[in-house]
Amino acid sequence: MADQGSQGYLSPFLQKKRIRKVLDFIPSDGDVLDYGCGNGNLCVHIDRARYTGFDLDIAVIQIAKRKYPAYTFLSGSLGEIKKKYDLIILLAVIEHVEDISQTLMDLSDMLNANGRIILTSPSPAFEKIYNLGSRIGLFSKDAAEEHHQLINKKSLQGFLSRTDLRLVVYQRFLFGANQLFVLEKEMK
Repeated sequence: MADQGSQGYLSPFLQKKRIRKVLDFIPSDGDVLDYGCGNGNLCVHIDRARYTGFDLDIAVIQIAKRKYPAYTFLSGSLGEIKKKYDLIILLAVIEHVEDISQTLMDLSDMLNANGRIILTSPSPAFEKIYNLGSRIGLFSKDAAEEHHQLINKKSLQGFLSRTDLRLVVYQRFLFGANQLFVLEKEMK
């Protein structure tokens, strides 16, 4: 996946709004995994000892390492990460995942007890606007082409039914064009 935060006229603005939206949900302690970290711009809001950025795209990880050399960035297989996290953040990533349920199960396995996952995702109600905007350069063309499925609250609930996660916060922002989901690991 390309570094979409730097593509498209409005993409940097959207990235900043997504980051700003999740900041209220990031606790001041505990280890954080930024899954699909792209260029790493979220890291500056989290203590470097607590932050790990992960992305499948080795090229964007190299960019993030150059921009933020004091932070930890990883690429490769998610299965190679043996550490457990208190918080996992996916900023506009879940819509790029082929198997959402399996990804959420894999991420849940990486959470400590009482861990949380924060997702942001474009709203499917705005899909035609995203597609048009990507064609004319307002949004990342790569992002629109790489979307597997845009989710909403109801569809996410369906994916969660196969996991040990539950939805504890749902909010829409940017005039409803984007969504925030906070998931919590259910205690057994």
